Amino acid sequence: MRVEQTVQNIRDWLSRLGVLGDAGEPDRVAVHALMGGEADLRRGVWAAYPEQDAVLVGTQDMLLSRALMRGYGMSRYQWPVHHALLHNDALWVFDEVQLMGPALPTTAQLEAFRRDLGTTGPSRSIWVSATLQAEWLDTVDFRRHRQDGVALADHLDHVAAAARELAKALAWLEALLRIADWRASAREGEA
Repeated sequence: MRVEQTVQNIRDWLSRLGVLGDAGEPDRVAVHALMGGEADLRRGVWAAYPEQDAVLVGTQDMLLSRALMRGYGMSRYQWPVHHALLHNDALWVFDEVQLMGPALPTTAQLEAFRRDLGTTGPSRSIWVSATLQAEWLDTVDFRRHRQDGVALADHLDHVAAAARELAKALAWLEALLRIADWRASAREGEA
């Protein structure tokens, strides 16, 4: 899925839940697209409100270069700021990892560094692929962490259990979305 499609889907979900907001808006979740040519990237709005919950969706060149403190197409004076924000109180989700090339072991190494050196807020990585091979994540520093309990679906039993849990979570999300739709229609009826 393209970045623009992903951003729009996330905005739709958050809007239906009643929590979508703009950068700096209290008690709301902002969504930012970080890819070449995007206004969010040029203005750096996402970094101006580190206290706000936000979803960042971007291309690997834009996100990983910032995570490596070498932000592509940005002022070098902002490198440490973006680096710090992307490594603290963050959940990284990497989709279609079989297409990531050398960025895949880079993400595993960054995860190992966060675990070994610590962060001010919890930070983790999730690698998503229908064809994920455990050895893809075997970097010098991450190998130990992977062996210590990174969840890889090696057996169908684990996959089935995870699918059941996901189905429960999706059912809850669907119920919340129905409530949000009902409230919205009730408000429209009052108007």
